[in-house]
Amino acid sequence: MKYFKCGKCQTPFKVDESKIKSPIVSIVCASCNTKNTLKFGAFILVQNKEENIEVPIKKGEVILGRKSTNNFENYLYINDKFVSRKHAVIEVKELNGKVSISMKDLDSTNGTFDKSKTKLKPGVPVGFLKEDYFIVGLSKVSLKIY
Repeated sequence: MKYFKCGKCQTPFKVDESKIKSPIVSIVCASCNTKNTLKFGAFILVQNKEENIEVPIKKGEVILGRKSTNNFENYLYINDKFVSRKHAVIEVKELNGKVSISMKDLDSTNGTFDKSKTKLKPGVPVGFLKEDYFIVGLSKVSLKIY
């Protein structure tokens, strides 16, 4: 069970996470009729001057890149002219009940950097923890866990 308060009237309510089928859920407060949006699980957060994107993480790969004329599957478009069309990939795997997340540069023009500003070697996955972030172009890519 998770406990929340209404964003308007602060009425407490609880949500049984085992019954949640979606990473984003809307709940209407019985006291004030306000719609509250709740998020569950892990999300990729991309921030730059143009946008803030928050996307739920699924198992598999998500390619990060600048919009192109091609339509790629499992693609997260970033509005940043310094991001390559296929810049980096985030991979989510589950092994023995544990989830691992990694970031890998796809030999991008401007490179991918970790939080210590070290350039990633193209094609080599680097572990992605909750407190980490990466820089692609002029955008910060991080994880947000709800």
